[in-house]
Formats: sequence, structure tokens, C-alpha cells
Amino acid sequence: ILEKIKQKKFVVKCIKGKSKEIVEKYFKEWLKVKELVCEEGCNDDNDDDGDIIVIMDNVDRLKKAISKVDSRPTPIIFTTTLANHGRIADIVDKLQKEVEEVQGVKRKRRKVVILTRPCGPRKLEKAIVSVFSNQKEEEENEENKKNGNSPKLIMTPPISDNDDNSKDY
Repeated sequence: ILEKIKQKKFVVKCIKGKSKEIVEKYFKEWLKVKELVCEEGCNDDNDDDGDIIVIMDNVDRLKKAISKVDSRPTPIIFTTTLANHGRIADIVDKLQKEVEEVQGVKRKRRKVVILTRPCGPRKLEKAIVSVFSNQKEEEENEENKKNGNSPKLIMTPPISDNDDNSKDY
């Protein structure tokens, strides 16, 4: 999976300053991705989504990305604080349902992973791998997910000693 990830195009939205430098280092030096686009502005209308979108704590940009109707729904990794993860998960679920209702057609939901900060390269890698590794599992659980494909949460600190830092919500 990691070799396939290196070939993907990543678009990081709403990032600037020191955060941009850190994220670029994570993607280029740690994950060794070949194509990385970092967009500093959050209000630009660049629709280049690449193979995966990473949105840095901007709810409006998240809403815009989820509401966008694509033939291929690009997965999203959204970073936020632990305190906001529940609210973000609710927003994602509500928006996914609204998009289905407006279109009148049940479509495959966009995969959204909520990544809590602080976030190091291993946690980012885990989020990216989770986006691309669950395809077989998703097919098997398609019947169970007809009521909704809730966003996945990857967080720090763990909820308990036995927690692996990821929960499906």
C-alpha cells in the first residue's frame, strides 16, 4: 500500500507558514510522495483534488469538498482538534446525507478521515493508509453501511490503554 501511496497526487488545502513547511516535509521526506500540491488560500476555487485531499482545519472548505459532486469522490483527510472531532463528524454525516437527498440518488459517499492534532508523520501515514486500504472491507460491509458511511476518526491521545488510536464513528 505504501508503494501505491507514493504514486498518488496529494492536494493539501488551507495551509500556510510553518505548518506548510512541516506538512511538505512529512509528505516529501517521510512518505516520499511524488506529487504534492499545497494551497495556501482557503477561498480559491481551484478544483484540482488529486487522488486525496487534505484539509487543514477549515470547515467551510470541508463543506465545499463534500458537497462537490464528482464521478469519483476523492477521499478527504481533515485535521482538527480533539475537542472538535465530534462536531466535525456530525457535519460530515449531515452533509453526506444532504448531498444524497438533493440528488435523489444514493451515491457512494466520499471517504472522510478526521485526523486530530497533534499529528506526526506516523499518524498522518496511518490516516492515508486507512483511506486506501479498506476497499475490500468496504465491499464486504456495503450492506451494513446503507444507513451511512460515517467518517473515520484517528486521534491522539488514545481513549484507553487498549485503544489503537482509531475509531469508526
